Amino acid sequence: IPAGWSIIPLLRARFPQIEIVETDTTLAALEMVLAGQATAALDNEAIMRFLERTYFLTGLQFHGEAIFGEDKLPNTLHIVVPADRPQLRELIDKAIAAIGEEQFAYLADKWLEPGSNASTRQSNAVPSDALIQIATNPDMQGQLIETQINGETYLAYAARTGEGQNPLYIGILTPSDALVAPFLIPLDWVKDKAIAQVEAATGQRARIEVFGTDYPTPDGSCIRDFIHVSDLAQAHRAALAYLRDGGPSVTLNCGYGRGYTVIETIEAVRRVSGRQFAVQYGQRRPGDIMTMIADTTRIRNTLDWTPQFDDLDTIAAHALAWETRLMRERENQQAEQASA
Repeated sequence: IPAGWSIIPLLRARFPQIEIVETDTTLAALEMVLAGQATAALDNEAIMRFLERTYFLTGLQFHGEAIFGEDKLPNTLHIVVPADRPQLRELIDKAIAAIGEEQFAYLADKWLEPGSNASTRQSNAVPSDALIQIATNPDMQGQLIETQINGETYLAYAARTGEGQNPLYIGILTPSDALVAPFLIPLDWVKDKAIAQVEAATGQRARIEVFGTDYPTPDGSCIRDFIHVSDLAQAHRAALAYLRDGGPSVTLNCGYGRGYTVIETIEAVRRVSGRQFAVQYGQRRPGDIMTMIADTTRIRNTLDWTPQFDDLDTIAAHALAWETRLMRERENQQAEQASA
């Protein structure tokens, strides 16, 4: 039972033959049950089911209407405020009085009927076996892991963001064909600039197009600040650590603080692939921005973050290796389907 419950002395008096263990939290009580260190845990069912969902606990059985003797236990909830803060009680009373039917229905659905529609209730936690597996295996953390979900290829990423017995994790799960690996940037953002070169180098397209060669840049093409997925992921981890340590909310640009032209990225892919794929030069596209480079001053001064892959050839090599792997897997899948 969570420590501090007012019914603990009453339960000890009624059931002296039962050893009652007081825990710091309800989660700790549930974990003792799962570990075989306790026979049962006592708390509000809605709270325990919430913890079950949030921490992906399995193997628990819930029993309502527990009997604690002939006399009923206290079942009312009291909100206690300091004696010198009467205005706080007034504020809470007004908030309770303002609850409407819609809010009552929501609260009843979430807390008073915990098992009625668990399959349709949304949660901020992502119930993915792939992310849980990564979270429980330190060797898999902090890197992209390819996994199959319902026949589709996904990229999973999980990393620990805190310490202690029950630390929080950051988890990312997204379809692989929606990203420009290894940049972790939505494909639609840069598909004509970043991934086109890799697809051309792997023979998936006959040529690529460069839109505009007359910009006032070193080679006339647009400039972009590309970032490696590992550096971007580490920036997210550093941001979470910053917030957990009490840092205020802040908007930060994430990048390397310098960019590469489209033609420079083409030449980098050509170098690492050894293939001189065709390039077609065209006119500017309406709406294209000439130069997009992140001002990284604030993120470097605010977060404990130092990029590790700030090198165009490295980014190109990793992108090429990833796209080559995906292409071979697609070919194998097509061959298997054809022979089935």
